[in-house]
Amino acid sequence: MPNAKNPNKRRKKRKRRGAEAAGDGASPSSAAFDRRVFPILLAAAARSNRRTQHGSDSTVARLLRRALSCSPPSLHPLSDSLVALLPLLLTSSSDSVTALSCEMLGAAALQSMEASEALASDAAIANGLARALRSGSQRVAKAACNAIMDLSASSVGRGHLAGSAVESISGVIDSRSTECSQSACKATKAFYFIVDTVVLMVNSCQVDSLHNLQQDLVRKVLPLLHTIWKKIGTLGSSTDCINSKNQLQSKEHEISEAIFRLSMNIAYAAHLEPDEVRRSIFGQSVSDYENFLLNYWENSTYLLTRKQKNLEKNSVFTSLLNEFDPKTPDTIIQSLVDGIVSCPAIASDELDISSFLNEVQGALGAAVKYRQDIRVVRTCEQCDQTSRGHGMEEHFFGDGMTFQDADAFIEKCKDAFKNGFSVALRGMEFRSEKIAAIASAVADLFGQPSVGANIYFSPPRSQGLARHYDDHCVIVWQLLACKKWMIWPNTKLLLPRLYEPFESLDALVDDSGGRMEVLLEGDIMYVPRGFVHEAHTDVDVGEFHANSTANCSLHLTLAIEVEPPFEWEGFTHIALHCWTEKHLSSPFVKSKVEDQTSLFALLLHVAIRLLSKDDATFRKACMVAAKPPSSSSCTTTHLKALKSNQRSIFDEIIKKIDKSFNFKEALMCIELAVKGKNDEAFQWICWLRHLPQQGDANNRIDFCNILGDLEVLLEAVNCNLEQALTKFTDFKSRFCRRSGRGMSGFKVMAVSTESTGVVTRLEQLLNMDTKPYTDKVIAEYIWVGGSGIDLRSKSRTISKPVEDPSELPKWNYDGSSTGQAPGEDSEVILYPQAIFKDPFRGGNHILVMCDTYTPAGEPIPTNKRHRAAQIFSDPKVIDQVPWFGIEQEYTLLQRDVSWPLGWPVGGYPGPQGPYYCAVGSDKSFGRDISDAHYKACLYAGINISGTNGEVMPGQWEYQVGPSVGIEAGDHIWISRYILEVTWKTVVRHQTWTHMS
Repeated sequence: MPNAKNPNKRRKKRKRRGAEAAGDGASPSSAAFDRRVFPILLAAAARSNRRTQHGSDSTVARLLRRALSCSPPSLHPLSDSLVALLPLLLTSSSDSVTALSCEMLGAAALQSMEASEALASDAAIANGLARALRSGSQRVAKAACNAIMDLSASSVGRGHLAGSAVESISGVIDSRSTECSQSACKATKAFYFIVDTVVLMVNSCQVDSLHNLQQDLVRKVLPLLHTIWKKIGTLGSSTDCINSKNQLQSKEHEISEAIFRLSMNIAYAAHLEPDEVRRSIFGQSVSDYENFLLNYWENSTYLLTRKQKNLEKNSVFTSLLNEFDPKTPDTIIQSLVDGIVSCPAIASDELDISSFLNEVQGALGAAVKYRQDIRVVRTCEQCDQTSRGHGMEEHFFGDGMTFQDADAFIEKCKDAFKNGFSVALRGMEFRSEKIAAIASAVADLFGQPSVGANIYFSPPRSQGLARHYDDHCVIVWQLLACKKWMIWPNTKLLLPRLYEPFESLDALVDDSGGRMEVLLEGDIMYVPRGFVHEAHTDVDVGEFHANSTANCSLHLTLAIEVEPPFEWEGFTHIALHCWTEKHLSSPFVKSKVEDQTSLFALLLHVAIRLLSKDDATFRKACMVAAKPPSSSSCTTTHLKALKSNQRSIFDEIIKKIDKSFNFKEALMCIELAVKGKNDEAFQWICWLRHLPQQGDANNRIDFCNILGDLEVLLEAVNCNLEQALTKFTDFKSRFCRRSGRGMSGFKVMAVSTESTGVVTRLEQLLNMDTKPYTDKVIAEYIWVGGSGIDLRSKSRTISKPVEDPSELPKWNYDGSSTGQAPGEDSEVILYPQAIFKDPFRGGNHILVMCDTYTPAGEPIPTNKRHRAAQIFSDPKVIDQVPWFGIEQEYTLLQRDVSWPLGWPVGGYPGPQGPYYCAVGSDKSFGRDISDAHYKACLYAGINISGTNGEVMPGQWEYQVGPSVGIEAGDHIWISRYILEVTWKTVVRHQTWTHMS
């Protein structure tokens, strides 16, 4: 037929064109690959592939193979259009297309670091890889893992990919977990490659990103990773195992780190509430726990005995005992030591888990290290004359030894036990889920960040640790058999602190003053820090059962370590820091005052530290963070007693700071450090770096490099020592006034000659402290009335305690009734401006100084404060730091008649002279009113500086100041309000008698 075409002829022409191109010197593959046309063809083929659903032999797959067969420069850099197409290809229904796309992505990433980082940072590509990992195809999963590894050559690439890839790769591991269910040597190379990828991604992922992983998936992957980690560490020398070890590229410590990271956010079923642990340790009654805290905590030992029949009902004790196999001593040692790893220490002030992971890189999951993790020890009696009765420890292993052969180590521990050595295992809160739950609950119970746990297993007729004292409090829980303890009270008033050097026992122990206690199974004993003690298993308490563990003692210790921020000294540092930050955040504080405030705060920090060196109260544990017993089991009385105890301790500390601080000693300490350029004496302050700091970054204290700030402080103070002392004293006094919390506030006097039940009940209601019953507080809004000299007030309920006027709502009142607005438009708005503690209601209740505005926000004519605040907020005025001292005189009038107190009714007193600053009931009239007002002002936080009797009987004066700026007006008006209420309250509830 004339129109028929010869297919053979066409093939010859195509071949000839290729040959001609080859003849020009180009390789066939590169000649056929046009980077500009290729993405267009690929996109067209991808659309065609979607319609026809071809498999691995599709046009797209052929085009990808052709591109991959080209020399590497042909792929570098990938054009923007091809990069945009890659997410579509990575999610193709064809396994070949997806796998080849992953290969192309990996090949492009290997061309340059810049290309790798750019591709890894493409969110669409990262999501495409994540979907490819979940495709179900082994070929695709392997190719995707290869691409991820290629893109992860840089830390930037790893960071971008980690978050989206971890969960997908974990899902792949979970779906293929049966490949490693029996032996690590049986898993395929592809499986190990996927494991390597997930380990790399997990260890590269930001800790915060790991929080988003599905817990169910993580729970499935963790046991598998643990199995691989455990078996890879014990692989023998057989050929298949060697091949398996070579196939798995991840090192043991890298798998350990991945396990650690994935485990951080897993919620474990062994969680215990503090109330449950409290009942197990102290008994069912809250009063027993309260009695312990108030009378024994950090003061003396405390023993709680348990009856055998009650132990079976104690779920916490039973769960503890089930952690160990008590058949024989060998089974107990096996259950204690088998499978344990080293637990590296974490700095107490390290709050960033990422920093900890960087510090211990390569050490997680390492073999047990002697002394750090375990001690195998016995105490031998000494025959020399210097030992004063206490023996010397002998250790079975050398310091710092590690034990790579776990089985051999266990056997050596068993042999040591048979020769009188005790096995002491540290860090049980990291090794046992159940003990971790108990330790966490005890930490909550005592308001501490963490509690350590050690386990001790001792053979008969032996002593493990030598006589010693601890720098932490200890709760001893006897789990098996019994043990005899000798305890000597702390002869020093000061409690030992964590990280301080230990003192010699010779000066701390009086052999005749020790106390012996025998702990039977289930008994619990509390030993305060600083109490010297030792324990033996040579106890004669009658017949024992014939089983082999009867004379062997097993006990758990819970170490309540009081870290520096959780001592009362630390709490005081935090209170000072928060008060300083609040002061600096005020809009009226400018740079010059800000500098002084920060430096004075630093000086007061140093003064507080010096006080704590010789004062036991500062070293005691602060328990304001303790989780109280649940409301269902705790009466209001118990809760109030515990809170009252904490408040009274802090009040005592504030009073000591106010009265006993040593300005010169603090300066000498700073000067010594600055001159010697040695900040070792100030390392204690480093933990304050974790507290937030406001203001200009240049004015912030660098608590980690404190010498520079100490030098600036020293220069500022030495410029004018006397003036610096005055200003610092004022700074310190203001802090103490603001921080001090009275036990129940200023009490209303309600003494009546007619002692009736009504008055008594009224007195109880007036003096009732509402803090134990509700968080709500009463705010008394106070403002100046229409005459300009009268005071008005009204009360409202606030949902929670407040510290700043900005936290309070505006309020309104009827100005037509106070002479401040016409009847037809009477609404006036109260703006809270200053807060004072309420000396009449006590607790968290407050007095609020307000000024007055129209609903449109304009100050009303009688609002003189608004204009004064404008003046005092002017930068020129602020720079001058204006001080004001105001004298307020007043005259007390007799009850029922408007005649001065101390005057004969209708008559006049003698000439002036005897009454000024007078002493005695015949010359000083109303002193009790003056004193009551004085104390109430101090309680409220008013800067009242003094008071005295004036020249006329019944006439008194007090002084407010020196105060800065608008504060002077607020303080004098609130002091007038307190004077009015004090006088009216006293007159209303008592028959007047003169008191000197």
